[in-house]
Amino acid sequence: MGRTGGENPQPQLPGLTDADLARWPVWDFAYTSSVDVVGVEPVTLFRVSDVGPDALPPREARRALLIALRRLAARKSMRLRETAFTVFWLAEDAGGVLGLGTMPHRCLESIQRRLERTGAVPAGEGLSEGMAPLWRYDHRHVIEYGDLEDAGTTYVDGRARSNTEMTIWRRTAVTAEEADLPPRYGKLRR
Repeated sequence: MGRTGGENPQPQLPGLTDADLARWPVWDFAYTSSVDVVGVEPVTLFRVSDVGPDALPPREARRALLIALRRLAARKSMRLRETAFTVFWLAEDAGGVLGLGTMPHRCLESIQRRLERTGAVPAGEGLSEGMAPLWRYDHRHVIEYGDLEDAGTTYVDGRARSNTEMTIWRRTAVTAEEADLPPRYGKLRR
């Protein structure tokens, strides 16, 4: 990857006015637009008993996590809602493991309660090594990692997915090891 930098393009959601776009978040990227370089980091682990389609977390776990992130974004405490962390996933034969990056303890407790309602079991602390980045919570915004052709776009999470009605940003993630670069996430400018 070259050092091109860049920011995310304007979203293509119907019904957005110029005033909406002026409030839309803008990220600066260190290397390439809408690509985060993700390193190995400490995570809190949760064991999930089954795996959904495409070896992703089951729908109930995805929905619980996204609702917890939506509630985190609505918190009154600026310290809590203005945090950033990555959510990792590792599919295994008997289910899977979610890994939540470092965050304030009160955020973790809130997310843990939601996950436990779906049958997820706390599994201690570890490292994200070998885990795929799935989502990133970044100062009230939820980012989904996926294919390069979707990077820089948004969608509203409706009935066909987890039905949270949240706007989800899309990016691509590469590991720091495969990119031979230091870890860098998009930096929220506004």
